[in-house]
Amino acid sequence: MPQSKHSRGGKRRVRSQRERAPEKRPEPSPPWLAPTGIGLVGGGALVLLLGNLPAIARLVRDLPGLGGNWPLVVGITLIGIGFTLLMRWR
Repeated sequence: MPQSKHSRGGKRRVRSQRERAPEKRPEPSPPWLAPTGIGLVGGGALVLLLGNLPAIARLVRDLPGLGGNWPLVVGITLIGIGFTLLMRWR
């Protein structure tokens, strides 16, 4: 079998070792972050559920702007803010 022209005769090439920078540990989240995020998600779900009750729907229907969709907008907004806070929780 023909030999390769680039053969080193069985010798291995020494590669330089790179040293990695030490990994920095992220700072722990403040203690109020998790309860606030969970509270906002729960509050948004509660607004969505209660907004469909007929008595509350009649009250909300007369508000200017979104008509009867206020509970939907407020509930989804609260849930979104809550999830955003929970994504930062460490």
